[in-house]
Amino acid sequence: MPKTITLPVPGQIRRHVLKNLKPKTQGERDLLDASRDGAAELEAKGMNSLNTIPLHLTNDAVGSALEIARDWLASDNGNCVMAGKSMLKFELEFEPDDPREIRHEIKMPKSLSVHFAPAYGQKPWADDKSELVKTDMGRMLWSTTGGRGRVRAETLGALLKVITPWEESHPQPAAARAAKKFSATYTEPYEKTMKLINGFLDDEAGQAPDPEPWKPELPKGVSIRLTSDRPETYGVFCSRHEGAEILISEHEDMGYAVAGANAHGAEHPEITVIPEKELEVLRGFAFSEAQISLLSVANERGVNDLIEDPNGFYVSDGWGRGKPVSRTRVLDLWARGWLMYSPADGRRYFRLTPSGSAHFKQWQTARDQGLIDYTEKDGLNSAKEQREAYPPLPAEAPGQATDDETPDFLEAVHGRNEAEAAAVPKRLVVVACGGKKSQRPGKIRADERYTGNYFAACLMAAEVMDGATMILSARHGLIPLSEEIENYDVTWGGKGSIRLATVKTQVEELGLTDARVTVLGGEKYVRAARQVWADAEAPLKGGIGQQLQQLAGIYQGEALAPDERPETGPDRIYQTKLQEVGYLPSRNRSKPRVMWFGGKAGRFNPEPGEWVRAEVTYTGEGRYAIYRLGTSEELMTCTLRSQIHWGPLEDSNHEQKPEFVKQIERGEGKPAEAEVKPAAGARFYEVPENWIELAEDGDTEAARRYWTRRCEEWRLSGK
Repeated sequence: MPKTITLPVPGQIRRHVLKNLKPKTQGERDLLDASRDGAAELEAKGMNSLNTIPLHLTNDAVGSALEIARDWLASDNGNCVMAGKSMLKFELEFEPDDPREIRHEIKMPKSLSVHFAPAYGQKPWADDKSELVKTDMGRMLWSTTGGRGRVRAETLGALLKVITPWEESHPQPAAARAAKKFSATYTEPYEKTMKLINGFLDDEAGQAPDPEPWKPELPKGVSIRLTSDRPETYGVFCSRHEGAEILISEHEDMGYAVAGANAHGAEHPEITVIPEKELEVLRGFAFSEAQISLLSVANERGVNDLIEDPNGFYVSDGWGRGKPVSRTRVLDLWARGWLMYSPADGRRYFRLTPSGSAHFKQWQTARDQGLIDYTEKDGLNSAKEQREAYPPLPAEAPGQATDDETPDFLEAVHGRNEAEAAAVPKRLVVVACGGKKSQRPGKIRADERYTGNYFAACLMAAEVMDGATMILSARHGLIPLSEEIENYDVTWGGKGSIRLATVKTQVEELGLTDARVTVLGGEKYVRAARQVWADAEAPLKGGIGQQLQQLAGIYQGEALAPDERPETGPDRIYQTKLQEVGYLPSRNRSKPRVMWFGGKAGRFNPEPGEWVRAEVTYTGEGRYAIYRLGTSEELMTCTLRSQIHWGPLEDSNHEQKPEFVKQIERGEGKPAEAEVKPAAGARFYEVPENWIELAEDGDTEAARRYWTRRCEEWRLSGK
């Protein structure tokens, strides 16, 4: 009979095993049998099936239970997360057949952990490591006093590789002492496990490989080596100075040399790394110097213009007719989707398409890095039939075309003239403005002001859709792509944003009330657009990553990467104790509280950090954990007295609140009498009318939150 271990398995895991597990291995079969025995024992005692009960598990059954627990750490269900953590307390009791799965319990003081636990909003240490190392480091518990967790041999070896050299080289004495203790504590267990692993892998040497010398990560072009004229002195050299390598500084300590190298590297602009796959696409364009010259002109707003008039194509500097340009070359670029035009004053002004602008910028970056060069001849050579399909310029008297008379680029993209466009119902593609904006001073075109990848993807999708394109701006309302606007920092529905009534007036003035509208943007913009056009189409669903994939499917290209900060954060932000957030989970209420989280607050953190979507779960004994929404990444452990930066997360939190509270927050006044009175047999109490008025008319946010909580308590308990 195999050896068994008696462990108190959480009821949540046992119930999952009994209901959902379909055994495929001996360990899963043993776990199912033990769970059935536990359920029968609880039933005989008349106890709830979710009670914790000791189970007699084989070693393989423990391994199967641990696999379930590890998967549950990423669950959206707070109860599953808590059950998974409870089960993982017994991780060291498991003896895996594969020694690579052996766990080591490690602890690091703050002086070491700060090098591995990323500061709020920074890049994790394990970002460039293997998936195994990333997983182990992501599951460690990081706090202000240090870090602790259970890691496998590969992760422990990676830590020792970095920490061991710090015994002699780290500039901070406390970190050097901690590194010496860490190395002395964990080197022997690591080597013992590596012998088992090497034997398991039939390694003839049977020994753990010697650790490689420490190689610090240095900025591009910066190196550290011993100087020739001063022995045992480390020199910091940089090769990014007009192509010649120069000595930047000298240090007697390697740690100080690394710090000096990083400080000097920060003075150089970062080099954009272009993936090889994208580089092959850029090389396929095969631009000549003449083509790049034309694209540069079309990319510069207000400096030079690429123009067509009845006499041909030319470049103008704004003072008059300039250098003539080859018609074939311009139409090649137009037919291939690099150029689009907008008619005005009886002429056509050419600009880069949004997709052309993105590729052109990337091509220039590759050219500056010496990865691409010009070709001797034009490399596009579009078909003669495409050039002949170019619509002739109508002989019109000079006059400024208005946006409603000539929708932006409608003729260029679809080959329609105004008479043909007027014969069919108007179609309009509304693109949501972006949070990421150009910081150029003064006024610039709206399609240049917004610089985020999400906005660019929406524009590229709008290019291939039927209809004119306009932008729905949180500050300016419905505007054409060519309208020049200044920079601003306003979010939709926030302070200073445009009123929906003003947008409706704009739509009426443009004659677009009955237009067939497609909205490309987030949920806020879709809701706003549908209050203007009730039948507006919204093809984008899901999160920003899913929407970028859907947009790429529309314009038939590669999906752009999500912006680093696709969301600007909450419309309203607070700096309060956690207990003032409200609707928090408790011992009897397991549903997590979802909100925007901006980091720890207080005297030393007066301003919020990066805003992330987060959920608050109750971990027991008066303590709470804040996780990044949808992940197991713990952002902060705190109590009700902890000061935090936070804000309401629209939609996700909305359903947690009673209807009358939603009405107060929406500014819709007091709820109707019938909505406040309890239904027959319900356990709700009518809220005093003067309380609701106090909640509405509170002079401060804190006062409004206080009376909102009081209303909810009265509604539920009558107290």
